[in-house]
Amino acid sequence: RSGTPAAKMKKIDTVEARRRTAAMSALFREYSRYTPERIGEEHDVLVCEMATDGVHAVGHNKCYEHFLVPYYDGIMGSWVRVRVVEVAKFHMRSELCKKAKESPELVLTDWTAKNLENCEPIGTFKPADENPVIRATSPIEKSPIAVIVLSVPLLIGMILWYFIGI
Repeated sequence: RSGTPAAKMKKIDTVEARRRTAAMSALFREYSRYTPERIGEEHDVLVCEMATDGVHAVGHNKCYEHFLVPYYDGIMGSWVRVRVVEVAKFHMRSELCKKAKESPELVLTDWTAKNLENCEPIGTFKPADENPVIRATSPIEKSPIAVIVLSVPLLIGMILWYFIGI
């Protein structure tokens, strides 16, 4: 592209460019974030979304590693104990061992209460057990309020990036 540092560089041979591209592609195919040694490990995972395959749910452990968990009704927003059965480039497929925490609602509600007790609410404030955004038993993807609240900062960032280049 004109106006970039790359535009000022000497052009390389097309054959060499293809060789370099092939080498980088081969390196990418070899790379895997998760190694086979991880198979059999057990982790506590918070399940928070549906996987694109429509069969699994997606959960993350405290290191934000990506786990595919067998989906069942009521799993969203729950902590579960899983065992890794297969590793792939960007996720680990797992099977359920047991529920990790008896009450995920208490974990999130205690956190919410601790962090909101000194805040002044803007607009109408609902208690944690009535608020679909705060309540852990309510799947976030079904809450239009959560979608709006989570989308606004992204939208603002996209607008700033597009018009200002931030």
